[in-house]
Amino acid sequence: MYNAALGICRLEPLKTYKVEGVPEKPKQEPTPKTQQTPITPTPQTAPDFTAGKYIEVTGTLLDDPIEKTGPRADGTEWRKAGFRMDIAGTTVSVALWDTFSDKGMELVKGNTVHLTSMRVGKPYQGVIQLGSGKYTEITKQ
Repeated sequence: MYNAALGICRLEPLKTYKVEGVPEKPKQEPTPKTQQTPITPTPQTAPDFTAGKYIEVTGTLLDDPIEKTGPRADGTEWRKAGFRMDIAGTTVSVALWDTFSDKGMELVKGNTVHLTSMRVGKPYQGVIQLGSGKYTEITKQ
């Protein structure tokens, strides 16, 4: 109970009352836990494309990268290499920013690429977005 004069809150123990005419719930036995085998990712298993997560993916480029540039508010210029990839049967859009755009422009359609530390963005027009971050690594396979 809160006492405004003292500025303190006193906790009272929780009291349980039995209401007449209401049947008690029967106690359930705990269900036995089954042995579960962890799922290891295979090339056919799609990764978790939850927005905001950082993921590691391997996929095939569906088109040649396109480089775009533009000015930032601070006067510097941004660069982006953009392309689409097929990852376990899912088409995603990839954006490699600034220093990573150079490596992205070396890739061509049909290359298999392994990307680590890619941030999953919100889907745009139904297509999953992946963007490079500070710790992204790009490996052509």
